[in-house]
Amino acid sequence: MSQPPSSSRVFPWLVGTIVLAAQLLMVREVAGPVVYADELGYIAAARYFAPGQPDVQMLSAFYHFGYGLMLSPLVTLVDEPGPFYRAATLFNAGLAAAATLIFHRVLLLRHLLIEPRLAALAALGFGLTPSLLVNTSIVWAETALVFIITLMAASLPWLFAKPTAARAAVVGVVAASSYAMHPRAIVPALAVAMVLVAGGIAGRVRWPWVVVGLSAELTAVVAVRFVNGMLRSAIYTDGSLVQTAGGLGESIIASPGQWLAGLAGTLWYQLLGSAGLAGFGIVLLFRSSFDLSSPDLFSLRSSSRRGLLSDKEPTASPANSIDRRWPAMTFILLALLGSWLVGGFISISDTPRIDQFFYGRYLDMFAPLLTGLGVVEVGALA
Repeated sequence: MSQPPSSSRVFPWLVGTIVLAAQLLMVREVAGPVVYADELGYIAAARYFAPGQPDVQMLSAFYHFGYGLMLSPLVTLVDEPGPFYRAATLFNAGLAAAATLIFHRVLLLRHLLIEPRLAALAALGFGLTPSLLVNTSIVWAETALVFIITLMAASLPWLFAKPTAARAAVVGVVAASSYAMHPRAIVPALAVAMVLVAGGIAGRVRWPWVVVGLSAELTAVVAVRFVNGMLRSAIYTDGSLVQTAGGLGESIIASPGQWLAGLAGTLWYQLLGSAGLAGFGIVLLFRSSFDLSSPDLFSLRSSSRRGLLSDKEPTASPANSIDRRWPAMTFILLALLGSWLVGGFISISDTPRIDQFFYGRYLDMFAPLLTGLGVVEVGALA
């Protein structure tokens, strides 16, 4: 007599189906660009990398090449502007669903050892985060950044569980790929480097493998800058770029109060956009990054009553349990704090914006992670 499938096998497919359906529902009425300068910049890069396409120059913002490269096969398959745009949003929907599955199956179940039902609820919170649903319907790199950041968070425990030179190199390249998507993603890439060094200091990763990971990341970042320069010189002229504000350090020094107000507005945006769950997620990140005195990083109780930790690995030692959780959570915390401090710069841009105080896009790559982890924290408190 066949046994019914376990919840740990059913939930990932159920969660993925629900998230993909919601994403497809959001993009069904999309007709064309909304944020013209940004979207046209990515589309121009996609056309540049697609074989057999004519040279194109347009008045648009310049962005790193990664997302355009991901879209370039669609240009070959669907050359008409309208169908191409819809195909790109469908591609974003697939990326969002894939990121949700990585968060659920790899990060929550395999590395954080969360009980399957709570992990499914957290994954739904991740995949149905409002900013992720909205960004999917816009042809820019935000959804790709969510995918890459989630992959980075999942790759670090994978490395720490069995450190090898090959795994360290993969982690380094994955980290640098975020920088290929958007310049602000250099902060998460630096956070990966910091976690690698911390792993070497703590003796969890051999120093030769740390050096391999850092070297792979640095080499990939240099390659990204080279390709960006090639793209910029090929399809942009001096008059074809939308001007952007500069002078980050000078602006912060000149108006620290405005910068602090921008930090407050950015955080408020994330709290409102997640119904407060992002705040719980941030609390969980701090607790699990610094509470190394106990193997139970989430303050969850014993298995004598219904707990939230999975009982799949009852023989796992406390040290191994910490090793699997600490790298991912510390990476997310470091990347989030660094991006938050840099993101406050938008409030002191030289160009007036209607969304200056509440500008939250620069943290949107973390919003699904914070929402999903917030569900875990609420479950622990309950």
